[in-house]
Amino acid sequence: MKFFGELNYDSKNIKLEFKSTHKFKKFKDVKIFLNGKITDIYLDNYKLTIHNQEKIISKLYKDYKEKFINFLDGYFFIILIDKKTNSVFLFNNRYSNTTCYYYQSKKGFVFSDKINPIIKKTKLTKSPNMDVINLFLNSGYSFSEKTYLKNINRLIPGFYLKFQKKKISFHKYSNMSFNRKPIKNLRKAVEKYELLWHDALSRYFKFNKTKSVGSALSGGKDTSYVVWSAANSFNKPIHTYTCYYQYKLFNEIDKAYHVTKKVKGIHHKIYVDESDLDLLPELIRISEEPVLSSSIALYKMMKIGGEKVDTILTGDGGNNIFHHLYPVSEIHNYVKNMPYFLRNILYKSIKLFAQVTGSERLWELKYAFYPFSFKNPYKNYYQKLICYRHFTPEQRKGLLNKNYFETFDETNNLGQIKIEKTSFDNDLINARFVYGNMQYVSTFHEHFAKELNLNLFPPYQNKKLMDFICSLPYSLMNKGNTFQRLTNKADKMFFHKLALKKHFSEKFVESIGLPFDQPFHGWFENRPKIVYLLFNRLKKRGWYNLKFLNKLYKEHKKQQLSKKHICQLSNHGYRIMTLLSLELWCMEFIDDKNYKQYGSLEKYLAS
Repeated sequence: MKFFGELNYDSKNIKLEFKSTHKFKKFKDVKIFLNGKITDIYLDNYKLTIHNQEKIISKLYKDYKEKFINFLDGYFFIILIDKKTNSVFLFNNRYSNTTCYYYQSKKGFVFSDKINPIIKKTKLTKSPNMDVINLFLNSGYSFSEKTYLKNINRLIPGFYLKFQKKKISFHKYSNMSFNRKPIKNLRKAVEKYELLWHDALSRYFKFNKTKSVGSALSGGKDTSYVVWSAANSFNKPIHTYTCYYQYKLFNEIDKAYHVTKKVKGIHHKIYVDESDLDLLPELIRISEEPVLSSSIALYKMMKIGGEKVDTILTGDGGNNIFHHLYPVSEIHNYVKNMPYFLRNILYKSIKLFAQVTGSERLWELKYAFYPFSFKNPYKNYYQKLICYRHFTPEQRKGLLNKNYFETFDETNNLGQIKIEKTSFDNDLINARFVYGNMQYVSTFHEHFAKELNLNLFPPYQNKKLMDFICSLPYSLMNKGNTFQRLTNKADKMFFHKLALKKHFSEKFVESIGLPFDQPFHGWFENRPKIVYLLFNRLKKRGWYNLKFLNKLYKEHKKQQLSKKHICQLSNHGYRIMTLLSLELWCMEFIDDKNYKQYGSLEKYLAS
C-alpha cells in the first residue's frame, strides 16, 4: 500500500492532506489509517479479529490515549487524528525500519512510504548525507533515523511521532527487556518455546490471510527451526528456498534438503553467482539506499519465491538474540577493569600477530578487541565493533579526503542504545538485535517484499518470543570454556539446539550453522573489470584519497578466495563491495543516471 501525506501546522489547526489506496476510518472524533495488520493484543478484555482492527485501535485510544500502542504487536503503520485535541500521531511498529520516511521544515511535515515522492514534492536538492555515508563505509548500513540524503529521515522501530500545538515530539515505546532467571524444568521451557513459535506463526498466517508460505532455508539452526515451526503451524506444504554457489564452502544445500524432506515440504534451489552482481542497481533503486549483506541472494530468492507464495519467512535475528558474539563478551570480562595503556598494548600485539601470521582466528580476535583499544570503549561502541568487514575510523581517515570524513556520533542517534560496563552483555544483544537485525538485514528484505507484493515475517521479531529468549540464563545461551569463547568455538545457541534436537538427530543439529555469507571476492575474481572500472570512477568522485585507493586495489589483486574461512576478514571483498554499492547509489540518486540504459555493470561503470 502506497501513501503520501503532508501536514501543515502553520495555522491554528493542523491540516493533513493525505493520499493512499486505502482510506481513513472514522470513529466519532477520531480518524484512523492502518497499513498492515495487528497480530496480537496484550489485554484480555479486547478481542482482536481480522475485520475489527481500526475499531480496536479507536477503543484502545479512548481508554489509554497514545499509550495504547504499548499493547499491540504486528507489522503495521498507524496514523491517528484526534480532532478533539487537534493532534495527529504516526505510529510505527516495533520492528520495521521502512514504514515511513519524512521531511520536516518550519512550516510543515511531509511523509511517505518512499523517499522519492518526498523529493518531488519538496523539490529538495539530492545532497548526500556524509555522516551516514561514513557510517555505511564503517558498517555497511545506517543504524540511525537519518537516511543517505540530507534532511530526509525515517521513523525507526518502536517509535511514534506526535503533532500538537505546532510541536513535533518523538516517543519511544518499545525496547528489548531482559529478565534472566534460572530454569527449573528444562523440558517444560523447551515446550513453552515451541508453543510461542507456533502462536507467533499461526497469528501471522491468520491475520494476514496467508494462502501459501515460503521460507528462506540456509540449512542453519535459525532457518531450520523456522521451517519446522512453519510446517507445524500451516495447513499446506511449506516451500523452502536455498541459495547455493559454485564455492562448496558456502553451501549447505544438502542439509537444507534434509530439513525440507523432514517436514514434507517443497524444496527449491537457487543458484547465485557473479552474473547476479548486475542486480545491484535494481536493488538500490528499490531500497533507495546502498545495499549490502546477503541482499543479492535474498532478492533473487524472494523474486523466484514470489511466483509461488504470498508470504516469505526468514531466520533473521536468531544468532543476534542468542548472543553469538561470545568472543567480545569474554574479552570484556577480562579487560573491563584493565587500564587503558594495557588494553592498547594488548590490541597492538594481537594486531601485529594477525598481520604477520595471516591467521583468520587472530583477525577475528583483533576486531573483537578493537573497541577496547580506546580510552572510553563504551562511547560509540557498536560502530567500533561492526567495522570488521568494512573500514575502521583509521582506515576511513586514509580512504576519504579530509572534507568528506565524518565521525558518526551514536549519542545523537534518536534510537540510541547505550552499551555500558555494568550491563554489557544485554546491551550488546539489544544493539545487535535492533541495529544489526531490524535496521540492517530486515530493511532490505522489507523493501524487496513491498516491491514484489509479498508478506515478510521473521518470527524471531515477535515480542513474546523475544521476551522469552531474553529471560533465559546465560548458562543456556552459549556453553564453553574461555578458550572456546575467545576463539569463537563455543557451543552457540545451546537452548535453541535443544529445541531442534526434539525433531532432528543430534548429529545433524551439531553439524549445521554456517553463516549466510556471500563469496564477493570470488565474484570479483570472475569479473575483474568491475573492480578496475569501479576504482576509476571512485578516483573521479572526489571523495577519496588516491593513494589509499591504489594501495587497496593492489592488495585486492594479490588476494584469493579462501577455501577454509567464510568470513575472510583480511580479504577486501566486503570492502570493495561496500564501495561498489555506494558508488552505484551515487550514480542512481545523486548523478541521476539509469542502469537500464546500459545492461551490465561493466558498461555502466565505464559510462
